[in-house]
Amino acid sequence: MPEETEVVGVHRLFDNFYWIGNTSIGIWVVTSDDGYIVYDAMNHATDARDVIVPAMEEAGLDPTMIRYLVFGHYHGDHVGGGRYLQRISGAQAIQHWADWELYLRRFDEEGGTGGFVRDGEPLPDDLEPMTRDIDATDGMEITVGDVTASLHHMTGHTPGSLGMIVPVKYQGEEHPILLVTAGNHFTNINAFIGGYEHIWDIAIERGVESVMQSHPNTNMNLLARTQYVHDNYPPAVNPLLYGAERTERYLNIVRACSRAWIEAVDMI
Repeated sequence: MPEETEVVGVHRLFDNFYWIGNTSIGIWVVTSDDGYIVYDAMNHATDARDVIVPAMEEAGLDPTMIRYLVFGHYHGDHVGGGRYLQRISGAQAIQHWADWELYLRRFDEEGGTGGFVRDGEPLPDDLEPMTRDIDATDGMEITVGDVTASLHHMTGHTPGSLGMIVPVKYQGEEHPILLVTAGNHFTNINAFIGGYEHIWDIAIERGVESVMQSHPNTNMNLLARTQYVHDNYPPAVNPLLYGAERTERYLNIVRACSRAWIEAVDMI
């Protein structure tokens, strides 16, 4: 990863699944025959206007076809471009109720922009919050066309952190993958058990074949691999599909390391 943040643009990873962003943060686009589900929105309206929308158009995707905007958590690098995308598409925005409250509070406390704009002049879409459309619940399903994704609590990074299991399609077959909003960042054992272990157990039960998040070079979505898949799409073997057995082993390694840390700091 470069020391300075660089725009990457779009990487097509599966037939109905794209990552768009820079070397620090990005979004996921899940396509269907009747519109898109987008997970996260980068830092601010400028990112949405100058990175997300052009990359979607480059990939032949129409930004006005976004039906749902799902946010893993309320931090600025994940929700900042949400208002812009919501305005141009009419998409319904989804967060957990606790993160909605924290997100909206920032607009009252941090100069009207929610503190989401740090450099440069804010655009109009930085100056007002998204419309609060849907409060996510654990296990909630959202359907757009032929794609149904499920949302799951992974409390810990924030009170209302969310992950999503989505069926991606590759070479005529469907493969469930897990999108997480943080690797294993929790502050107490309750959040670990009720959040991280909770979503990992669901993912293992569902047989997910990969674990990814919006920050590149984290979990199982390495930039070198996503670039390779995009440049050679469709590769004969997609290195981002690890299979259910290997993915379960990966999650259990993260689990074991987390439990070792809990014991080391005497969190129990």
